[in-house]
Amino acid sequence: MESLVRILNRVFWVAAALFVASLFLTDITAGLFGESGAQVVKAVLLVVVVICSGLIAWHEFRLNPWQIPNAGNGQVGNCSTP
Repeated sequence: MESLVRILNRVFWVAAALFVASLFLTDITAGLFGESGAQVVKAVLLVVVVICSGLIAWHEFRLNPWQIPNAGNGQVGNCSTP
């Protein structure tokens, strides 16, 4: 599973870098793919970033779940009541 997370991490950063570059270099992107093709490329890169981010976060939260506080102890969050 760790190798899959490494691959997802690399895909995430490559897609994120390409997405940001495509935002700043819109003329070059439009020249390569056409105007509508540039929009499709940006959309695909954004979807890849979102999916990779979600899968990485899902994996990390499964490994490190948050502690469930004791219910009914009179405390809300980390605040203590006098």
